[in-house]
Amino acid sequence: MIEEKKKVTNIHRPHSHQKTQTDAWKEAAVQKQRRGLKKRMTALTVVTAFVVILMGITLFSQWQTIAANNEEQQQMEEQMVSLEEKEADLKQQVKDYNDLDYIAEVAREEYYLTKEGETLYKLPESDSSN
Repeated sequence: MIEEKKKVTNIHRPHSHQKTQTDAWKEAAVQKQRRGLKKRMTALTVVTAFVVILMGITLFSQWQTIAANNEEQQQMEEQMVSLEEKEADLKQQVKDYNDLDYIAEVAREEYYLTKEGETLYKLPESDSSN
């Protein structure tokens, strides 16, 4: 059996009409607040995402700069070690060239100079393949 729908008639009293209108205004105010809240939340989300992305880009850029500086520092340290070795060699050469015996030895070997009464014999270079 089909139930019959009951018709409810509104009583047109000022009090009931005023209550319905007040409820509508309250509902409109709540909807307006929700729309405002949604707009603020969306704006806050966009600003937060922008700041996070900007910070990420900055951190990545700084990381690359630090890596490049570390690599340059390592190369400079290697260069410093080789220059210190070269400096030690040059200091040794200065010390050697201030020694008269060393100068005489270099003159004999490189320039084939001899002392009085010495005879210089040049031997053929030995072949290392034999």
